Amino acid sequence: MFSGWFSFKTVLPKPTGPYNVGITEIMSGRGEESTLINLYYPTRPSGEVENKFAVAPWLPEPMKDYAQGLIDFASMRFGSLINWLFRNTFTSGYWNAPLALPDDYKKISQFDLQNLRVLICSHGLGGNRANLSVSCCEMASHGYVVASIDHRDHSASYSYYYSEKETSKTVIVPFKKIPIDDFEERNKQVNIRAREVTNTINLLEKLNTGEQVINLIDSNGFDLKQFKERLDMSSLAIFGHSFGGGTTINALVKDKRLKCGICLDAWLFSLEEEVYKNIDKPILFINSYSFQWSKNIKRIQRILSADNGKQCKLLTLKNTGHLSQTDFAHIIPMFLAKHNRSFGTAPPSIITSVNNKLCFDFLEAQLGKMEYRKYPLSTQVNDHIIEGSNVDVTDDD
Repeated sequence: MFSGWFSFKTVLPKPTGPYNVGITEIMSGRGEESTLINLYYPTRPSGEVENKFAVAPWLPEPMKDYAQGLIDFASMRFGSLINWLFRNTFTSGYWNAPLALPDDYKKISQFDLQNLRVLICSHGLGGNRANLSVSCCEMASHGYVVASIDHRDHSASYSYYYSEKETSKTVIVPFKKIPIDDFEERNKQVNIRAREVTNTINLLEKLNTGEQVINLIDSNGFDLKQFKERLDMSSLAIFGHSFGGGTTINALVKDKRLKCGICLDAWLFSLEEEVYKNIDKPILFINSYSFQWSKNIKRIQRILSADNGKQCKLLTLKNTGHLSQTDFAHIIPMFLAKHNRSFGTAPPSIITSVNNKLCFDFLEAQLGKMEYRKYPLSTQVNDHIIEGSNVDVTDDD
């Protein structure tokens, strides 16, 4: 009678783009300055990947440790159940499937598979490189290569690296509890994060030039040479959630190779004054309805006012919480989510579709070099968004 439970699994929403999605992971280098990412990319047509490559699990290995890190950070109830649920969640991508060939999808002429646009993804406080997989897979299904970073600034719920001195030793990078209003420590973290973004871009440039990259966690011989001369490094953007939103802005200022950014429910407390003075790139802010507060909105408005509304924009998703734009909205059971304001009341499927369309359209407007591409969505976006913010900024909290 329990056999059905043992075979249970959660599959995250299937992306809407014309391409199947491949997923791999790369650990480049040793020590604290090493780079650890998930890479999401267009893979080959269904006949070439179905039944040949496994569907990629949501969490990386060591899966149990990544799951427990998330549970401990959020002090989740029913920890054993949630750990099991996390470990039985799968993406819609194929693990270590090959990169699509330029002629694989001949009928879709408006997509350039020879020169793939590149996105960097930055997770939030207490997250990891898998937590925005729905967004990463979505963009990969539309012809992007997305590098999602495991940050090692002790803001991730769990991460690790390999020791420089003892080559067989794994060094755990645990989450570090820091007072939420400790600016000095948060500023250190966001600057480490920006440096990790730069290191990730450097890694992608090496892949594009064909320079040898040794992947320390490759167990299946995945060929990184496939990416040689396939990445359009002139069309480079970044997006991030919460602390990843602050990271997005910091990285945009500090790495000139980035062209634009998307901030999902951004938390900007960690940014120093110099960053605000040097923002000169397009930024889309998409906030949730219940997370934001006056001081944070004023930080966003400062960026908007300096831009005079030319390149930067703020939108708010109705009936949403802080986790509505993350994978957790599709994983946490309803009986738990409905008691947590972090999830809001809007159906996750609708909010994900609206959020994806807003991101897609922004990137098309900023990076598009060909005819404008249309996003496949029947939902009326305007029914689910507010121009600007719902927060009363006269309330100086």
